Amino acid sequence: MLRREELSSLIRVINTKDMKTTELTTLNFDGFTELLFQSSVLIYSRPPKDLSHLPPVNCLIELIEHFADSTKRNGGAVNIYNEEFWSSGVGDPEVVKELNKMLAKDPKYPLPDGY
Repeated sequence: MLRREELSSLIRVINTKDMKTTELTTLNFDGFTELLFQSSVLIYSRPPKDLSHLPPVNCLIELIEHFADSTKRNGGAVNIYNEEFWSSGVGDPEVVKELNKMLAKDPKYPLPDGY
């Protein structure tokens, strides 16, 4: 997986680039997403599962699948790892806003599944 020194170096580089600090104890959200992506590329660009011949996004997908498998093995809820959960549009402020406008005009307006 990822050695402690590698993780520390990634956090330091991300914080130096984004937050202009070498802090190792905090990350903002953008830094966190960058850490996930960079960690996935580092982890899956060497044995035992070398995906370096594929586009980098495949490494991120593999890491997320690893998280889902681990969550499932430990009895956690895995619905957030399902594409349907994220593609439903639930919570998208623009979609909700438009649907609310339509419902204000016509209370019987048909809503998409999940709303």
